[in-house]
Amino acid sequence: RTVGLKNTLIFLTSTGYYQAEEPNSDANSQPTVFYPNRCESLLNMYLMAIYGREQWVEGFFDNQIYLDRKLIETKNINLKEIQQKAAEFVIQFTGVQDVATYYQLLFGEESTSMSAYRNLLNRNTSGDIFIELQPGIKVVNEKETAFSATKDYRVRNTAVVSPVIFFGFDIKPQKVGRTINAREIAPTVSHILRIRSPNGSSANVLSELMRY
Repeated sequence: RTVGLKNTLIFLTSTGYYQAEEPNSDANSQPTVFYPNRCESLLNMYLMAIYGREQWVEGFFDNQIYLDRKLIETKNINLKEIQQKAAEFVIQFTGVQDVATYYQLLFGEESTSMSAYRNLLNRNTSGDIFIELQPGIKVVNEKETAFSATKDYRVRNTAVVSPVIFFGFDIKPQKVGRTINAREIAPTVSHILRIRSPNGSSANVLSELMRY
């Protein structure tokens, strides 16, 4: 009512919804639970055995393990070395598919399966160890901490298709028959707003919406 629908853009999409069925808990089934809190504790004990009795692990968040870099620097320990030793230990956990260190991602030394994690790398906020869990694994947080305050969830690698709707801004009614890549949404919104796309954008603007 204030600015008019022709001057308003509404876009709506979703990451989809998925409710996993609980696996059969028989004696022959493969273990399907990963405990971040236990991973933290055991890794810290392992690093204690190597570098001394200190709190080396700060926490686990968003499939990333954060080490205490200030402590590592104070103790004059090579960051690349302690990251590598931590990664070699964590990859042995049940449910862990692959791991990569901050150093490996920064300099492109990660395995092929972990290459997509380079898009998450941020020098100011990223962790020291990036973990890829196996599909179907259930992540269970046994206690809430400043890092791991997330709810339990199940790992799912298959994309869930969901609709995307653009409405307003003189967009003519139409139905796009092809599958739209989610990466096309941000550049499209940026184009309509006449601002630059986000730095990490790699897709083009939706051509269908430009035909008005």
